[in-house]
Amino acid sequence: MTWDRGYPRAVNLESGEMMVVYYFNCADDAVQCNGGVYHIAGTVFTP
Repeated sequence: MTWDRGYPRAVNLESGEMMVVYYFNCADDAVQCNGGVYHIAGTVFTP
């Protein structure tokens, strides 16, 4: 991983959980494109 992560967006789901969507950059990916491949991911938090 690199320090490059960003633009998180959070939304409350009807179930009471919270989902955060963000991007991150992996500098050690096999495919190098301007410092690594950018990935879009989401994490669901349960209270």
